[in-house]
Amino acid sequence: MRQHSKWMFIFYMLLPYGTASAVDLDQGQQLYVQHCETCHGADGRGVMPGTPDLLLSDNMLVPDTVLAQLIENGAGIMPAYYGMLQRHEITNVIAYLRTLN
Repeated sequence: MRQHSKWMFIFYMLLPYGTASAVDLDQGQQLYVQHCETCHGADGRGVMPGTPDLLLSDNMLVPDTVLAQLIENGAGIMPAYYGMLQRHEITNVIAYLRTLN
């Protein structure tokens, strides 16, 4: 039974972020406008000093799980959204970000 638990844990960790529900791009866009657009701009190119251009940034080449961690924990001048956004909302924001380029 212990071996089974180990494999279930590994399987769970390998699941893509937010697979339990369908992606809602409209909600992702609304949340982006509400929480991200002020610094990242409507097109994701960044409007504040120190804010990366999401269309050129290597940050967008990483898996969704890494982007989710950045959103949850914050990075640089970006605040952490852990507790402010639910997991499915973060998944929707990431899905919307992927449509910008």
